[in-house]
Amino acid sequence: MPAQVRDKPDKSSKFSAMQTSDLDSIVEQSLRSFYEDISSSELCGRENEMVNLYALGHLAKHVRPGTILSELTQIGIEVTVRQLPRLHHELKWMTVRKDLVIWPAPRMTLWKSEKPCNKMPTNEPLAVIQSQSAYAESRHPL
Repeated sequence: MPAQVRDKPDKSSKFSAMQTSDLDSIVEQSLRSFYEDISSSELCGRENEMVNLYALGHLAKHVRPGTILSELTQIGIEVTVRQLPRLHHELKWMTVRKDLVIWPAPRMTLWKSEKPCNKMPTNEPLAVIQSQSAYAESRHPL
């Protein structure tokens, strides 16, 4: 499951380079432990099952209060994000669903928190991880 991390926050972002580096480290460590897990077991599953295993069994272990990944509700599975600008002109929709998203704040979604719910895409994730399936002849197709 190669990670496709979105562009890092710009200089106006409230996250420092150190926090961004912390997030990079969290994603790298959790992907490594996920790979070790699926490589050393008789596990078999489809893409969505592997995404859930990664998120709940590996990434969630890195949630720590006071860090860039401070609450489990920052992790979203199969959630909507804004379509990248270079692709938007080719596509009908402004938004797209991604396998796994890490939000800057707990309980965040793409939509602005206001009543009634604003349907204009507003919030940006810290990272987007999109699974890429490789169906080779092996006991671990993902």
